[in-house]
Amino acid sequence: MKHLILLTLIAAIIVPATSLLAEEKSQDETIEALEKRMRIQQMEMEMEGQRSEFEFEKQMRQIELDRRRAELENQERKAGSHGQKHHGGCGIFGSVHLTV
Repeated sequence: MKHLILLTLIAAIIVPATSLLAEEKSQDETIEALEKRMRIQQMEMEMEGQRSEFEFEKQMRQIELDRRRAELENQERKAGSHGQKHHGGCGIFGSVHLTV
């Protein structure tokens, strides 16, 4: 009978202790999972920031390229109209020169 009481007391002490340890271990695993998820979210945010930065740089390069194209087209138009005046004048002088 004494053995039965002793075993009951030991079981009464061990069972709650093991359940507390299991709970603590479960909480540790939950905390680790949350920390891991936070690290993943942080890395995703950093990657999104880098993507945004690269996209911004790409747009700025495109704007600069468009600006340079417009400048070149404007210069070509000016050169074309300026060149036509010279060619027209050369044609008149050339024809006068040939008739003489």
